[in-house]
Amino acid sequence: MQISNLMSAGAAEAALATRKAMFQAADTDGDGRLTATEAEALKPPARPQGPPPGMADGMMTTLLEAQEESQAWPGAEEMFAAADADADGAVTFEELEALGARRLEAVMAARDADAAEATATIDWETLLATPTGDRQDEAV
Repeated sequence: MQISNLMSAGAAEAALATRKAMFQAADTDGDGRLTATEAEALKPPARPQGPPPGMADGMMTTLLEAQEESQAWPGAEEMFAAADADADGAVTFEELEALGARRLEAVMAARDADAAEATATIDWETLLATPTGDRQDEAV
């Protein structure tokens, strides 16, 4: 499934143009491929530093440590390896798009499975015939 299947044609074109522009901006040597170092430019921006106004001084160290951990880009190496379909150590725009499509398909499949499970029905006879923990204990 392509992301563009979920939005209007104009919105899909704009989103694709934005993704291409981000890729091109990160591709500092202009070879059409991102190295792991260049891919770091795609990392989401860091959150503002420091505690919120009015935070007690005793909480400062804990808060800053938690903030530092939350700003790490977990799974970046794994995500880069998953996108690098030909294992050449660089990722093309097409490889990134394919990874995005695979991730979207996985999310949609999980959503559909959850929805199917939530709306599943059972007939009365099957419900009555399904043993419960109490009934299993009595039958043994």
